Amino acid sequence: MRPGPLAGSVAALVAGAVGAVALGLAQTAADEPSAPWVIAPGDEAAGAVAEGAATIARAQQLAKRKRYAEALPLFEEAARRWPAAEHDCYLALAYLRVDDVTRAQLWHEVSRRRNAARPTWCTGSLTKQLDAAVRAGGLVPLTLQIVPPDAVIEVAGVTLRGLDVVWLAPGTHVVAARADGMVDGSASIDVAAPSATVTLTLAPPPPPEPDAGPLGVEAPDAAAVATAPGPDAAPLGAPAVSPPPAARPPRWPGYVALGAGAVALGVAGFSHAQALDARDAANAEFPTTTAFADAEGEFAAARLRALGGYAVAAAAIGFGAYWLVTRDGDEAAAGATRVGATLEPGGASVTLGWTFEEVGP
Repeated sequence: MRPGPLAGSVAALVAGAVGAVALGLAQTAADEPSAPWVIAPGDEAAGAVAEGAATIARAQQLAKRKRYAEALPLFEEAARRWPAAEHDCYLALAYLRVDDVTRAQLWHEVSRRRNAARPTWCTGSLTKQLDAAVRAGGLVPLTLQIVPPDAVIEVAGVTLRGLDVVWLAPGTHVVAARADGMVDGSASIDVAAPSATVTLTLAPPPPPEPDAGPLGVEAPDAAAVATAPGPDAAPLGAPAVSPPPAARPPRWPGYVALGAGAVALGVAGFSHAQALDARDAANAEFPTTTAFADAEGEFAAARLRALGGYAVAAAAIGFGAYWLVTRDGDEAAAGATRVGATLEPGGASVTLGWTFEEVGP
């Protein structure tokens, strides 16, 4: 056995694994887009109007001064954090003031489907203003016939669920839909007056194909295939003769290193999960809020802990594997050494595989 080249190979592959894990974690936040806000009807949360009163008041002060672009994020925050029919009405009015009639119409419909009464100005003057804006903009109602009905739909830059009509400008639009357990689907539709309808049915994924042998013949059961004895096999009835084992170094340093690497990997995976949770929490808040800043700080700290844990884990596992490999390498077949790293949503894994050369007499 030749330990010199093996040591260099293991060290190089472990270093590559550490770099791959670190690079994947560092790019997680940049590569994964934030989940879109799904416009969907639902029950009004208990006490939502009272809890969102302060935010609504700040937004109204800006709106009274016609600073609608600054007021809109506050109305969105109230509607997102404290779902209520009154908040939906305010948000619909804010979208109407910035000429986003499509979203204004959707949120007005969401307010209608809440299990709570709406303000009189919402059912009266706002309804009339929306109708006038739809006529002035020449918007066309697009009826959505999507199966399953709880699919998430994306069209014209808006994401919705549980709503069957959306008002759009005339032209060609692409309607995309997705649902759990189904294959994503999309359809292109020409929207023109007086109305349009799109029909889209999502299908379940096809079943996996069975394994097949050459020319489509199913591979035989491996357990049923008889194997002939090799040319070096001992005669029947003759006891196998093996050379006495050579003195070897102890195993425990390798096991200690592997154990330490496993602990470090577990800590890194937990920190990785904390970083993902903190990132999701930040995405759920507005950049100007204190909660966003706190979540962003926790994300940075958790990501740093995860990076350090993955580096320690890779180094410890690499050393432990190398120690055990150089101790027992003469029992392995000839081949190559491999180290692999996989980054997953909940953490990462490092795998090592190896085979060795035999030196002739």
